[in-house]
Amino acid sequence: MMWWLPVLGLLVGLILGTALSLTVPVEYARYTAMGILAALNSVLGAMRAELEGKFDSGIFLTGFLANIILAGGLIFLGDRLGVD
Repeated sequence: MMWWLPVLGLLVGLILGTALSLTVPVEYARYTAMGILAALNSVLGAMRAELEGKFDSGIFLTGFLANIILAGGLIFLGDRLGVD
């Protein structure tokens, strides 16, 4: 099993994130936070499916994209309605 690959990706991402110190404009902070949560939801679901032996990459990719689009749409709608 290749459980070390996501851990390696996480470590590389953390190192690059701290080394590059990118800033997100305040206008996009909500979108970024919700995108990260949606991505984590998909990744954790994929990890659970892999542990159960039911992982399918096609389902993961479509679920990942659907989560990102739905989260972005909900944040956009909330912004338009004036809801935090």
